[in-house]
Amino acid sequence: MFLKLLKYEGIALGRWLLPFYLLFIVLYLFFTYVENGQETDIIFVSFLCFFVLAIKMLSAFVVLCRFYSNFFKDEGYLTFTLPVSVWEHVAAKFLSVLLVVVLFETLSAGILSSKGIMNFYNIFFAEGNMLEEIVYISFLCLKAYLAITLGHLLANHPIFGAVLAYIVLNIFFYSIISIVGTTDHVYVYGLPFSVICYVATCLLLREKLELS
Repeated sequence: MFLKLLKYEGIALGRWLLPFYLLFIVLYLFFTYVENGQETDIIFVSFLCFFVLAIKMLSAFVVLCRFYSNFFKDEGYLTFTLPVSVWEHVAAKFLSVLLVVVLFETLSAGILSSKGIMNFYNIFFAEGNMLEEIVYISFLCLKAYLAITLGHLLANHPIFGAVLAYIVLNIFFYSIISIVGTTDHVYVYGLPFSVICYVATCLLLREKLELS
């Protein structure tokens, strides 16, 4: 059942994001054809980079909206009728997001590097090597899930609560990082923080869930 849930989550995300990923490829092919072997246009390069950033922001918005609607709106009643535990629900959402993001990271990195701007890409869109990138994305995703779940405890102001929770979580986690001093490798703090966020989210969903 978990694999079916994972497949459903992947399809649902793809339905929203795949058109924009395809548009990114089409734009790259179009501008490459227009260039026709000439020197790479800086305007084209800048447009591609900012389009990548826009897709990332859109992806984050879609991911967070799906998490909120699947668990805390009317759809939540259907979600929890499935013979799947809360742990599996959150894991399926997280893994599907991670897969989609890694695929887009690989696609965009390949396209941008083909234009000779991989260094620019690394500075603005990557957090290091692939392992650190995956861990960092995992931490961001699970931290956002936890913030949304905590925010819903303020039943009358869930969005405000989520924003406030996200700020507090950032202060908490980065205070620990500054005290311990483990900033050289993302996975040194990213892995344990991700586990904390995942466990806390699942426990709150199981014990404190109130649907709107």
